[in-house]
Amino acid sequence: MQRCPCWQVAFANERKDHRYYELVEDTLHPEFDYRYFVIKDAAGQACAVQPVFLLDLDLLVGVSPRFGVVVRWAIANGYESFRSSALNYDPKLHLRHLLDPLDLYVRHTSAPINALLKHILPALESTRYDETLAKFRNYQELWAPPRRLPRLYSS
Repeated sequence: MQRCPCWQVAFANERKDHRYYELVEDTLHPEFDYRYFVIKDAAGQACAVQPVFLLDLDLLVGVSPRFGVVVRWAIANGYESFRSSALNYDPKLHLRHLLDPLDLYVRHTSAPINALLKHILPALESTRYDETLAKFRNYQELWAPPRRLPRLYSS
């Protein structure tokens, strides 16, 4: 950067001018990579400099070793998405997962019992009362009215 003509005047009106950033770069811990974006105008002349910290960070530090092995294997084999069971929603929320719809059908052999279940089962459905689920950004999509599918046969 010292060879860049705009560097000596970069941040000139700021308390932390180019000398501050040079000092940071010289004393920074070796795990960090410190670089600069040079923003150029239409004529190709540098008009701004933006310092940038780069850190090679293992995002799996702190997760269970077994989960980390699975994720590393999936990444190495080109997997781009992850799906898991419908349990333990809090970690999924923090990992910014989306909810997938899961339809569960219950039918009894007795028509009167089916009529009763139709009204009782929605009240027993536990995920409707899970406070964590309501925080997912696609939660409302899952409670949309069901679409009517065409009948494939007559009864």
